[in-house]
Amino acid sequence: MEKAIHWEKVAKHIIKEFETCELVAYEAKQDVWKIGYGYSGKDVSKGTAWTKVRAEMELENYVESDGDYIEATVSVPLTEYEKGALVSFVRSLGRVAFAKSNLLKLLNKGNTADAAEQFEKHTKENGQVVKRLTRRRGYERFVFLGGSIEDKA
Repeated sequence: MEKAIHWEKVAKHIIKEFETCELVAYEAKQDVWKIGYGYSGKDVSKGTAWTKVRAEMELENYVESDGDYIEATVSVPLTEYEKGALVSFVRSLGRVAFAKSNLLKLLNKGNTADAAEQFEKHTKENGQVVKRLTRRRGYERFVFLGGSIEDKA
């Protein structure tokens, strides 16, 4: 029998699988600076530096915040795996895009299987398919459908 797992562990596992912990801010896109595990915000700019402890703390904070957002946005019960995968997805895609997504609409209608197929529709940046996003979305879908996070992406 598989041990119970908490959605936060699932979310952090997926995020860490696909986001390198950067302790010095880097420009991800024009005028978008990131640090830690893909964190971006008004407090991040060229020259911003964090410790590993700060990066882990911020990851914990935004996973918790995105978990609260998922609870407020999704109207159907979720498994720990579904919620963890959705938190990773929202962290990568963004809340505004998630709120407008077919994935959310299908999920809220109770159509989990069709909702799962929507992950792989979000693999582009600037109109181009991005290999790392294709891998991430495939893994998020796999976990959303109950796949073990012990299996490598």
